[in-house]
Parts: sequence; C-alpha cells; structure tokens
Amino acid sequence: METIKDSELIKQMNRNTSVELTNMCMIYDNNGNVLVEEKIGKNYHGLIFPGGHMEIDEPIVDSIIRGIYEETGLTISNLKLCGIKDWFKENGGRYIVFYIKPILFPETFAHLLKAIFSGCPSKN
Repeated sequence: METIKDSELIKQMNRNTSVELTNMCMIYDNNGNVLVEEKIGKNYHGLIFPGGHMEIDEPIVDSIIRGIYEETGLTISNLKLCGIKDWFKENGGRYIVFYIKPILFPETFAHLLKAIFSGCPSKN
C-alpha cells in the first residue's frame, strides 16, 4: 500500500514534464513605433509581438532570430532578455515564453522598418 510519504517521494523524483518553448520580440524604432501582429484564431485574438516556437534542439537565440526573420523579413541581433512568462497547460505540461528585444537596431534593416511602419495606420 502506497503511503502519503511514498507518493510525495515519487512526485519529487519525477521532475520531467512536457514543455512548449516560445518567444516574442519587441521590435521598435526611435520614434516610438512598435511592431505588432494581429492574431485571430479559434480560441484567441489580439495584438502580439512577433515570435514563434522553438524547434527541437534549437538554441533560444537562434529560434528568435529565425522566427523574426520568418514573420517579418527582419534580421535582428544584439538581443536582450526582458522577461519570462510561464503557465501550466490543461494537460499538465508547461508553456514558456521568452520576451526579447534588440538592444540596438542594426543598420541593415532600418529601411525595412520604415517600409513596415509606413504601411500601418497611425492613431494620432
């Protein structure tokens, strides 16, 4: 018969869990413009920073650079971790988001940001 003490020991020994790793990156310019995406899905909608899921065996920084390029065409560098958010999913797994921003805008995509922001309506 398993006792409470035994079940607590088993719980402590099993620290493996399913984890979904994602990232979001705040891309902005020196004029206060911030690049966001409007996501509309079956169970969610709203404005979010661009980002994505990490692939298996992919380093965090590489996943951020890849994800931003895939979603925006921008190549980012000089990344700074701004925060981490996690929560438990209904299936008992975890969902973790790494919040990142570039420290400085590389010259190589300043013209792309201008093109992106010039196509966005402004709220003045």
